[in-house]
Amino acid sequence: MKTLAFLSSQWRLRTVLTRKCWTVRNSNEHSTCKRTRTTSSSVPVSCNSVKQAAKQRRPVRLICVGDIHGQWDEEDEMALRSLKPDVALFVGDYGDEDVRITRRIADLADDVSFAVGTVFGNHDAFFTASNGGCRRAPYDKSTTCRVSDQIEMLRCYDVSYRSVSFDNIPFSVCGGRSFSAGGPYWKYKTFFRDFVGVFNLKHSINKMIQAVMTAENDGVVFLSHNGPTELGDKPWDPCGKDWGEVPGGDFGDADLRVAIEEARNLGKRVPLVVFGHMHKTLFKGSGNRTMVKTEPDRNTGFETLMLNTAIFPRHTVDPVTRRSLRNFHLVQIGEGGYVDFAEEIWVTSDGKIRESTSLYSGLAMSGSSSAAAVEVHAETR
Repeated sequence: MKTLAFLSSQWRLRTVLTRKCWTVRNSNEHSTCKRTRTTSSSVPVSCNSVKQAAKQRRPVRLICVGDIHGQWDEEDEMALRSLKPDVALFVGDYGDEDVRITRRIADLADDVSFAVGTVFGNHDAFFTASNGGCRRAPYDKSTTCRVSDQIEMLRCYDVSYRSVSFDNIPFSVCGGRSFSAGGPYWKYKTFFRDFVGVFNLKHSINKMIQAVMTAENDGVVFLSHNGPTELGDKPWDPCGKDWGEVPGGDFGDADLRVAIEEARNLGKRVPLVVFGHMHKTLFKGSGNRTMVKTEPDRNTGFETLMLNTAIFPRHTVDPVTRRSLRNFHLVQIGEGGYVDFAEEIWVTSDGKIRESTSLYSGLAMSGSSSAAAVEVHAETR
């Protein structure tokens, strides 16, 4: 009897969650959002109109926000505004289904003049994706679904499986797989079916390719929680597995790799791929991860920058001034359509950069790899 009662309760819970998530997905597909235009045919109704005329290429300033894990507050918002980006990209893992953080980001995105793109991370479904997570949930899952709530909050800014263009930005942003935990296997099949509408890896690949094919600009920046495969299989590589009895292995997303290659096959420029998930500090503090790699963009002879932005903790204190510092990544895409430079920066709430690490410089490319030697300098202004 106990077994039957348990199965019955699980069935009722699944029914409630499935009904809620399908409601959210359907509202996503027919939403109207400001400043963006979704061109993927999987989301047929676009947001505010963007002029069809070709956009003048100009330097574009991007601020990338790595894994947050609960570390996002008013000072982060002030810092981001003060940095004055053209585009802000969030890679997910806002918290363990932390709707408070998600709401802050949504409210910020509604209020600012710059463009915002988001995806979700595996921790954003921490109490829902797996049976073990469901059992540990600190809230009543029979009446509440925080995953659905988060999806609804960010529906205007979530780029997963979509191609999104912004006013006066000369490239499209294509989204990878939200809620990804990485690795070679298709995990959490029921969750992805019910909440994301994706049934397997092949289906995921097809949806990403569809988004790429409908990108209205000739340049494409990819945003995903986890990075692509083929960036190395060592524990310290950008998507290398750094835990377990035998660390090592390529834990990148194969569907994202296929989408990147398809964009190149279609003649698209791919200057930048932004992701997180694999933290810079390796498991048990055994060193630091390689956070950037480059690979040739074969259509142009320039490079694609693969940028891992997952630095945690992302809050620290300046040892001299004792002021709170926040971590971001600053990237500039130049008039030529490729990355001029990328930096890891630590900033005050008023946007003053107190420390920066040069990760990449493409300003003086001569056909050879231009990944810059890491150079740290503290600014005293």
